[in-house]
Amino acid sequence: MVATMLETYEDQAELSGMADALEMGRIVHFPTAPLALPAAEDLTFLRVELPRRIKVKNVSYHPEAGRIVGFEGESDLRNRAQRILAEHADRVESFLQEALVHESGRGTSDAPSQ
Repeated sequence: MVATMLETYEDQAELSGMADALEMGRIVHFPTAPLALPAAEDLTFLRVELPRRIKVKNVSYHPEAGRIVGFEGESDLRNRAQRILAEHADRVESFLQEALVHESGRGTSDAPSQ
């Protein structure tokens, strides 16, 4: 049953049906990340330093407020984590904006605005 719910996109040129797939409740799968991940040194920082500084079960980034919740540490460490997450959130939002406003010119009602 999962195979019928899975919509795989091999490259960004095929994204025109992504909004429809999401609206139909399908799982959108990218075998390769369709957008750049943070730099290797930033990923290492998040994997190594973040677990040392977590004060609750989860760390959350709130882009609307521009802040991290659940991270305890010196301001330079907090600022670095916040910068990494903010930059990645911007990349994700840009990707979704581009992918969900497809060739017909119609966007989804929930497409992020810039």
